[in-house]
Amino acid sequence: MPNVPSDYWGVIIVILAGLFGVVSAVVGPLVTVRVARRQTQELVQKHIGPVADQVKNTHETNMRDDIDKILSEVRMILRQLADIDHRTARIGDEVRINRDEFVDLRKDTYELSARVERVIAKHHPQEVD
Repeated sequence: MPNVPSDYWGVIIVILAGLFGVVSAVVGPLVTVRVARRQTQELVQKHIGPVADQVKNTHETNMRDDIDKILSEVRMILRQLADIDHRTARIGDEVRINRDEFVDLRKDTYELSARVERVIAKHHPQEVD
């Protein structure tokens, strides 16, 4: 059988000892958690400072808005480049057509010149060098 105190002081001491055990069981982990939380916060604050300096927004607009604006401008430039490419292809086609026409004109000019030389040689042989 356990020791049971027979006087009030003994009962009070046993009750206080039990309360001390309960308080120790509850307060101990709470203090440990609080100390760990404080240490974690200090560690986080220590490392957040340099990161915050690197990512701190020092201008008026949000980065996402800036990226969206740049993307819109890039798309506009790509449309303009496609239009320029289309125009360049059309000009290339026109140059090929003009070149073909020039070749035809040159051929016609040589043929006409040859005919003129034959007519001169036939009708005015004295004028032929």
